[in-house]
Amino acid sequence: MRERETALAQSQLEVDTLRERVAELQRAETISSLHERDLREKLTGLQAVQMQRDAEIMGTLGSVLSRHASGAPASIYHRRLVAQIRQLVDVHVPATARVLVATYGDDAMLELGERRTETFPRATSPISADYTDVSDQEAMAQLDNLRADGAEYLVVPSPAFPWLASHPALESHLEERHTLVARERGIIAIYALRPT
Repeated sequence: MRERETALAQSQLEVDTLRERVAELQRAETISSLHERDLREKLTGLQAVQMQRDAEIMGTLGSVLSRHASGAPASIYHRRLVAQIRQLVDVHVPATARVLVATYGDDAMLELGERRTETFPRATSPISADYTDVSDQEAMAQLDNLRADGAEYLVVPSPAFPWLASHPALESHLEERHTLVARERGIIAIYALRPT
């Protein structure tokens, strides 16, 4: 009888040990599932960012190619980008508005329905036709003068995003002194040229 009680007690200890081990494994599985879910969410987010960046790059490449090789495959992305820009402008900018557009040399960006459009910024030197050499201060002065003269909106298509990013004082000026109406990553940013 004592031997059986001893064997039973030992079996009970083994069962308790196995239960603890199963509980540990279940906790580890739960933690692994949570980590896997977090990693999948991060990967999905990174894939979305990568796709948007690819669209930005293809839109910019298409913009350049559309001027020099209109039949190039990348120009398809440019046409799609221009169509998306026009749709977003139609939604967020009144049809009678006077609009400044950071065209980045692409005149197709100026065709925004009945709206009066102008290229922004303008070259400050009569010798240079390239406005990319305009400093932050010159661009801010132009923007303020054009706003005072009646310009109501600034449209920044995605091909001009790198240019705007290279002018951080202008970008801060826009964020602090004007109202961001719409921003679609890889497509457009629209600012109302009025105080926030």
